[in-house]
Amino acid sequence: MTMNKKLLFSQLLFLTVVVGACTSEDTTPIPTKTTNASGISTPLTESKTTDWNAIAKMTTESEIQNFWHSSKYYFKTTPGFTDEWQGYWPQAHGLELMLDAYMRDSTDYQADVIDKWHNGVKTKNGGTFRNDYFDDMAWNAIATLRTYEMTGDVRYKTAALQLWTWLLGGWSDNICGGGISWSTGSLNFKNAPATNPTGIFAARMYREFGDPKYLDLANKCYNWVKATLFVPSSGFVNDGIRSVNGQNVLDRGDYIYNQGTFIGMALELYYITGDKTYLDDAINAADYAVSNKTSGAGILGGTDNGDGGLFNGIFIRYFTQLILCKDIDTISRNTYLYILEKNAISAWSKGCSKDLLFSGDWTKLPSGTIFGNPNIQACTLLEAAALLQREGNIK
Repeated sequence: MTMNKKLLFSQLLFLTVVVGACTSEDTTPIPTKTTNASGISTPLTESKTTDWNAIAKMTTESEIQNFWHSSKYYFKTTPGFTDEWQGYWPQAHGLELMLDAYMRDSTDYQADVIDKWHNGVKTKNGGTFRNDYFDDMAWNAIATLRTYEMTGDVRYKTAALQLWTWLLGGWSDNICGGGISWSTGSLNFKNAPATNPTGIFAARMYREFGDPKYLDLANKCYNWVKATLFVPSSGFVNDGIRSVNGQNVLDRGDYIYNQGTFIGMALELYYITGDKTYLDDAINAADYAVSNKTSGAGILGGTDNGDGGLFNGIFIRYFTQLILCKDIDTISRNTYLYILEKNAISAWSKGCSKDLLFSGDWTKLPSGTIFGNPNIQACTLLEAAALLQREGNIK
């Protein structure tokens, strides 16, 4: 950890004590406002702190009401009477959100969406889960495998196995030394958005089914990203590398979801092997995001309404998994908890409309056309806060 990071962490921990966020020394919760910017009363627990589970229930149900196509069974781009879907890859994140909600409250509401998602998305995608973009298939692979693990629905197992076969076509050793290509039309571009989630999926397939071929690919993905795209001195994950006229050209794009999926891939291999190197790498990647992708107030930067409207949510998903890892050090856990809770408070108190909808900016109310991706992203954040509250990390 650099001196700058140590200073940042000291400042954050000082603020944590001042405002009462959870630390080992002071467990007073961050104060709760009685209403948010839209005048909606903030649900409270019996101890008069913010009830994140109630908030997650309200906002995720709003996501279903506004963006779930109730007859064609996929997530739409905008609310209202439209058949326009959000595209193939956001469907995976909508499904993961439903699984988050199902973990919190296994009602028929979420179960119905989870059940119907399979046929609806497959039909809309042309009768298959195959896609030209390997990263998009990797997201759906993770989501379908998780659905099978949680529900036992064999349709989702079949989908995950099919996606595994198709994802293998993205790996090649002779281009950029390995990695998963971005798409079938861009085989010369290997990147973190495709390789990191493929590594997560492969590791989880190993944990579920035990076949060494899955662990082999997970290791290959991780080792390639660490050797090619990861910067150990800072924790930064470059976006990708492109083969141009026999030369490998690094794409230094800085996208927060790459930090998140690298954390996720490292954690999966840590749980499989017990090798602390993986956990240290995950913490390093998280530290980069905390140091470089948040404002002075600890809030993640705003996103657009398109693909970028999911990036913060993806980071939050794997950031939360790191917080829940029992083996991370206390300073890191408390710092990460502070950041996550600050973002959840901002999204709820400042960024939530009277219709329980969001934009990509968690510091202000949405205006104009409301889009689906930022709402999945915000609901993912609030479900994460709810999970951490259930686990006792947030009071």
